[in-house]
Amino acid sequence: MISFLQSKNLSHFSNLEHGFLKKDQALSPSPYFLHQIHSNKIITLTSLPSTPIDADGMVTNTPHIALGLKTADCVPVLLFDPEANVIGALHAGWKGARLDICKNCITEMEKLGAKRHRILAALGPSIAQESYEVGPEFRKDFLEESSANDVFFIPTSKKDHFLFDLKGYVIRKLQEEKILNPEILPFNTYTSTHLFHSYRKATHEGLTSQKDYNPEKKPNNISFIKLK
Repeated sequence: MISFLQSKNLSHFSNLEHGFLKKDQALSPSPYFLHQIHSNKIITLTSLPSTPIDADGMVTNTPHIALGLKTADCVPVLLFDPEANVIGALHAGWKGARLDICKNCITEMEKLGAKRHRILAALGPSIAQESYEVGPEFRKDFLEESSANDVFFIPTSKKDHFLFDLKGYVIRKLQEEKILNPEILPFNTYTSTHLFHSYRKATHEGLTSQKDYNPEKKPNNISFIKLK
C-alpha cells in the first residue's frame, strides 16, 4: 500500500481519506481534477462531472468523490468538517488567495451544513518564503489591498526585491474566516525537488519558461481528499 504524506489534523477520522503525493507516487483510481485557472471560483459536486470544470476549488458531502488538486509551488488546502461530513479542496496561488478563494470555499461548505468553527484545514507542500523572490510591483499590489500585508515581505539584497510568504498569506486568509489552527506540512517545493515538482525551480534551471508554459502538461504535485 502506498504511504502518502498526511495531515495530523485529518488523519484521525475513519470516514476520511486524504494525502499529499510525492513526485514518484500515483493514485488509482485518479481523483477528479478541475481545470485550474488561478481564480476564486468554487464548485459543489454531488456527482462526478464528465469533463474538467474551470475553477480552483471544490466542496462536497457526497461519499466516494475524491477531490484532487494539482500544484507546483502554489498552496494546496484541504478542509474537513467532521460533524457535518463536508470536505473542501482549493488551489491557493497568490492570485486566488487575494481574490478570497479561501472565503468562497468555506462559504460553499457552509451551504452543505458545515460550521466554520469546526472546519479543520491542512496546507500541503508549497514554495516557502526563502525561495519566493518578487519585485516591487508585486509587493505594491498587496500593500494596496492592506498595509498589514507588509508583514509577508522581507527585503532581499537586490534593490526593490522581496521574499514573499505565500503560506503565511494563505494562513491569514483562513484565519480571517475563523479557521484558527490550520496545519502546515513543512516542505518547500523549491528546495525539495527530489520529492516534489517546482515550476519556479524548473524555470530558474532553464527547464521551462513562461513562453512555453503549458499548465495542462507541466508536472504537478497531487493532493486529494475523499469521504468514504
